[in-house]
Amino acid sequence: EEAGDSWNLRPLFDEAAAKKSLLSSLHSNIDQSNLQVTFEKDDSGAITVSSNATGSVPLISDAIASMNETFFVDESRTDAPVIELASTDLPSSVSFEDAIDFGLISEVSSFTTQYSSGAEARTVNIHTAADLLTNSIIKANGGSWSFNDTAGEATEDKGYQNAGAIVGGEYSDAIGGGICQVATTVFNAIYDAGYPITERHNHTLRISSYPEGRDAAIAYPYMDLVWQNDSTSDVLLVMSYTNSSVTASLWGVDPGYQVSTDYGEWKEGEHYSVKYRNDDSVAQGTEYIETTGVNGSSISITCIVKDSNGK
Repeated sequence: EEAGDSWNLRPLFDEAAAKKSLLSSLHSNIDQSNLQVTFEKDDSGAITVSSNATGSVPLISDAIASMNETFFVDESRTDAPVIELASTDLPSSVSFEDAIDFGLISEVSSFTTQYSSGAEARTVNIHTAADLLTNSIIKANGGSWSFNDTAGEATEDKGYQNAGAIVGGEYSDAIGGGICQVATTVFNAIYDAGYPITERHNHTLRISSYPEGRDAAIAYPYMDLVWQNDSTSDVLLVMSYTNSSVTASLWGVDPGYQVSTDYGEWKEGEHYSVKYRNDDSVAQGTEYIETTGVNGSSISITCIVKDSNGK
């Protein structure tokens, strides 16, 4: 704090850190039997969480304010200070952060993929798609989520740039190149959670950096990624990223699905064929290899999902 021509350090409890510590030791008196939650997003994008849980929660902010006033004082004392911690009924709706702290919601699944930080246009596209998808809500009891419906078409006016993509079975450049990595990241988070996936398309070329046979191609409006929430609580998709990774996380009430995978073996497919194109920029009679062909291959995997009763 400023004090004339100098400054004084004033100690304070960090509310976020103290809140987590206090809640973990105090244990809110919340009845979570048959817990169901719903998510709502306001015009500013803020998420609120409503639930059928009942009970009381401690007024942590008031307690921390009292701690700051009690512990950090000049006068000496001989007795340990006592902070009275009041409680209140659980509000009908709370913030996303409070819902986590109160134990109403948790991370159901999360998946991260990596990419090169040097490809600037592709990085921009990945970040743009992630921003369009984040905080999307999948309603309970059969609510459906579509990548194309949520993010829309990848166009320049949305900020997408020209970057590497797979087009017609070949590596090329396209507006929005890189969004398939975002779709693949979301797909694997859904896959690991065990929710039903109703539409998913593989790429025409094998991408070894993804889990075997578990990629997702997007081509608006023909190829989409669609899944359903078959649980009794809403699910919130949260996207995050760095300059070299993108993460998809699903938040809500964990349905307790047990997911396992049986992987087949890669099988040899059709041999690549040679295609010739005329190029007016080179001398007549000159040939060069633009792209080396890749032989086809295929793999089959089986996803087994069991509910909490093993069915």
